[in-house]
Amino acid sequence: MKKSQKVEWRTFSLKKLSDELKKLKKEAIDASLEKKIGKLANVVYPRQKRKEIATLLTIISEKRFFQKVSKEKAEKEGEKDGKDK
Repeated sequence: MKKSQKVEWRTFSLKKLSDELKKLKKEAIDASLEKKIGKLANVVYPRQKRKEIATLLTIISEKRFFQKVSKEKAEKEGEKDGKDK
């Protein structure tokens, strides 16, 4: 996985990230099956896919956390505005 891919993932929406996650999980399963069968020449490939999945899950959880925090902050600011009036 290239560093540019991580940067690209950070710009995706949560929906697009979840679609990407599904795709990566499928690729990881396929790669592990090919490794068990003996078709896969690059035995590191399944591990790379698992690492990409972990990175993607981290990005998704960060995005969800920041959305939650920004939502709470907006609610608090709304309450302050209501009290001032």
